[in-house]
Amino acid sequence: MRKECPESMRLSGYLDGEVDAARAAAIELHLAQCAECAALLKELQSVSTAVRGMPVPAVSPFLMARLDRHVDRYAWRGPQRLAGVLAALAASVAIVCGLQLMQTSQTSPAPETWERAAVRMTSDDSGSTHDASVAEWMVAGLGETGAQGE
Repeated sequence: MRKECPESMRLSGYLDGEVDAARAAAIELHLAQCAECAALLKELQSVSTAVRGMPVPAVSPFLMARLDRHVDRYAWRGPQRLAGVLAALAASVAIVCGLQLMQTSQTSPAPETWERAAVRMTSDDSGSTHDASVAEWMVAGLGETGAQGE
């Protein structure tokens, strides 16, 4: 099996006048050196000539109106589809954020050692008044620390 010339992909654009002058000059130079591309260009030219010579069928007004309706209907599908995808994406982001907030609010950090001791001291009725004073001081300090952290 023979490999296709890479320049052959540009011949259709050259034939249709879709390339700039510099590219056209480069293709013409290549055509003078590559028999395969020259033959392909002649084939493309003959197909183009045959298609141009074909009669254009008459289209009834009914068919034209029907085509117009279909074109109009499909023209709006792109933006509608994009809006649907964006709405689904926004809903997904809202759900993920809501779940993250729920998870964060349900888990609280483990209490520090001194916080556990303060709770034990205040709930223990057999402790001395000194222990109760220390516990009250610790709890008061905890409230101040929380206020400073905000």
